[in-house]
Amino acid sequence: MTVRNILDETIKEAVDNSNDSWKGSPFEPLTQLTNDERGRWGEKFLFRIISEVAKIESKWDGDCNTRPEDGGTYDILVNLIKKLKNEVKTAFSCESSANWQHENIYAKSVWDKLTFVDVDYNKIYITVLTPANMALLFENKQDPILGKKATLREAQEDKWKFDFSRKTLANAIKAGYTFTYDYNNPDDEGLVSHLLKHFG
Repeated sequence: MTVRNILDETIKEAVDNSNDSWKGSPFEPLTQLTNDERGRWGEKFLFRIISEVAKIESKWDGDCNTRPEDGGTYDILVNLIKKLKNEVKTAFSCESSANWQHENIYAKSVWDKLTFVDVDYNKIYITVLTPANMALLFENKQDPILGKKATLREAQEDKWKFDFSRKTLANAIKAGYTFTYDYNNPDDEGLVSHLLKHFG
């Protein structure tokens, strides 16, 4: 037995016995990415399903999400006729915390749609909100439909944090803001209908 053999065996044993709640999830490989890399993945995933599956002509510039020419701070220009400025927030949570954290949301008029791509063990929740949906939250009040408040980040004038719990998502699903895409029971037609309702 060599040190290398022992190293390989102990690593495999530690991974096999891990209590990681993402173990076996189809999204497990994404948990190894940094937050920025996950965010980029969420934007690209959303852009591709909007443009390739829902067939809504859109534009995504990757890391360039500030456009001085139209006064926007957003990730995807959705529906090139309506030119909807769509800001995307991607978050990961699993059984242990069941809380999706969304940072750096602006109250000022720099986006038309705010889309949350929230990843669970085998589901993705896609929530689309408008400035009207967020109005009370940006006054530090609880939204009566979502049942949550947003938090202004410390020492910031306009950077808000708005986290989702399972209850928030249940409320958003009931209100028609959120579609649940189940990896093991995919419903592409339902997702397309959801996207067309919000962006078409």
